[in-house]
Amino acid sequence: MFVVQQMINMLKSVVLCYVQSLKITKKNKILVHILISHLSDENRRIFINLSERYDTIIELHTVNDSILNGVKFNNSRKLSISAYYRILLSSILAKDVTKVLYFDCDMLVLEDLLEIYNLDLQDYAIAAVVEDAWPIKEEHRMQILLSYSERYFNSGFLVINLDYWRNHDIESQLLAFAKRERYVYFHDQDALNRVLGRHCFFLPLRWNCFSVAYRSYKQFILYYDWIQYKRNPAIIHFTLIRPWCNLYSPYKRLYYEYVKKTGIQGFKVDRYPVLKGYYCIFSNMIKRMFASFLMFILRYVR
Repeated sequence: MFVVQQMINMLKSVVLCYVQSLKITKKNKILVHILISHLSDENRRIFINLSERYDTIIELHTVNDSILNGVKFNNSRKLSISAYYRILLSSILAKDVTKVLYFDCDMLVLEDLLEIYNLDLQDYAIAAVVEDAWPIKEEHRMQILLSYSERYFNSGFLVINLDYWRNHDIESQLLAFAKRERYVYFHDQDALNRVLGRHCFFLPLRWNCFSVAYRSYKQFILYYDWIQYKRNPAIIHFTLIRPWCNLYSPYKRLYYEYVKKTGIQGFKVDRYPVLKGYYCIFSNMIKRMFASFLMFILRYVR
């Protein structure tokens, strides 16, 4: 079972993530939950057709956005309120749903999900992949109460222990932080790290492989793990420059190979200013390299 976040301008990627997950995990019955604020009849028919084509169950959940009234945003980053939908999963999904795999919609699944779904989380609230470069500002670290010995995780792909969330009233804690007056660094991701950082099981990095990101081999326990991350990612997370833009993006050719398999027509290329796009890529790569170097200094020179 998995959940994908629905955003109208990324519907094509929701479809692609869904279809590829079914093709990879085809030996097992999958129940798909899609979180929406609004979906046209035409787009609803897309999911109905896919459900019949792949003999699976799709449940569309219309989220009551008023629950999220008061959550904070960073005005410099254009982000939909749907980014916060994942913190409502324990109340949106039925009580008999005790575990769920959550995906952002800008992901491509390349490996069977059964093994990761069957992970016994026991007393862990969540499983995720480390976001190695953050936080680098002391204000950010203080805000989410992250000590130097602890790690910060990326919220794009999550294995969520819903029993733990319900038993510990996690949703109300997440909402309280999300609505707190603060400078917003990373919206829902900061809320999840603040509340669940000490209850997270960290997955191998290949389960959330950033398409545009710098990761030094020093971040891996074994050299073999680094090679696997580069050559055999389990899930690709399209960050910064998406493959449906007019700019070059790693794994773009692979993305469009899977687009053809969806059977859906009309995948359009989003136009993006070339200079601005590549400036975004290179500046972020430099920032990440510098952040990794900084973390190395903080860890080993103190």
